[in-house]
Amino acid sequence: MLTLRSIPIWTDNYIHMLDNGRHAIVIDPGLSEAVREVLDENELLLSAILNTHHHPDHVGGNVALQKRYNVPIYASTYDVEAKRIPGKVTPLGWGDELNIMDFNFQVLDAAAHTMGHIAYRFSKGVERALRGTHETPMPKSATNTHERYAFKLAPDLAHRPILFVGDSLFLGGCGRLFEGKAEDLLGVLQTFAAESPESVIACAHEYTRKNYAFGVSVLPDYDLLQGMLDRLMSSPTQPTVPGLLSTELAYNPFLLALTPGASTLEWAPDVDAEAPLERIRRLRAARDVFEQR
Repeated sequence: MLTLRSIPIWTDNYIHMLDNGRHAIVIDPGLSEAVREVLDENELLLSAILNTHHHPDHVGGNVALQKRYNVPIYASTYDVEAKRIPGKVTPLGWGDELNIMDFNFQVLDAAAHTMGHIAYRFSKGVERALRGTHETPMPKSATNTHERYAFKLAPDLAHRPILFVGDSLFLGGCGRLFEGKAEDLLGVLQTFAAESPESVIACAHEYTRKNYAFGVSVLPDYDLLQGMLDRLMSSPTQPTVPGLLSTELAYNPFLLALTPGASTLEWAPDVDAEAPLERIRRLRAARDVFEQR
């Protein structure tokens, strides 16, 4: 049985793990101890590490895991050439296909949050998905995750393509532009919008409630978005990650801004209805300074 586990670490990070009942692949292991615990508890063998980008909360466990399990690490050619990924790393380019036993991935360009950012599409889907919940906030100085997290069965995520997007796309939002420009972000959003709406969005942070609060602030008349936020706030400890692309296409203000004449125009009425770039630029700048009330 193929299983997706979204392992919560610290206060809002996730490490994603795919396994076939014996072998596992981990995506963005920020904390090696969390991966080791889940592997040991489920009697799994680690087979590979996939990194979406170079930030420490995504690659912090690379070296310890590679040393312990002698597994390959994969990351973008950009990050490998810049020597930003710890460990012995195999470079991947946009459009590459990666085959590891039962697991087949396609590499997508997601360069905006950082210029070495990639995403991975796992088209096969899984029979079982488990969302991890941050029931007990854990400081980044902590190393032991034992009894710090719990998993909840998520039947809505089964039998769908999965997009491991790192920090390029979030539920209700997208990644801050540390290295890329609005033009890069527009391209990334268009890439994800073109994927199957049935896809699972396996992002790396639990930012959903604040993102949707921002959405309501720029789309105050969008009643469905307000309803979504109300439901989320009524159960503040329930995990939301992973989510569905179909939901994001309907509620995420950054994806809504791609559509000519979209409701985000109400927030920027002076912007050309046929040109989403300026809407994306303004939305990202506003999100960077947004404070949830």
